[in-house]
Amino acid sequence: MAVNCRSILKSEPGRSSEEDFKIMLGKFRKKLTDSGILTVWKKHQYYESKGERKRRKKKESHLKHMKESSRIT
Repeated sequence: MAVNCRSILKSEPGRSSEEDFKIMLGKFRKKLTDSGILTVWKKHQYYESKGERKRRKKKESHLKHMKESSRIT
């Protein structure tokens, strides 16, 4: 999943380089969260066996079903 997260910011006369950096860092973080790269990275940070993955997906499915059934009633 290749996403272009480069942010180019032109310096304005009244702004310091520290302010420019903070703005660019904020834009970079927003693009990372919007693209989903950060969540994918956190998910792949640790090894998850097939059995663990099945148990996690089953639990997520059960929670989703319970949430949907509680909304209906």
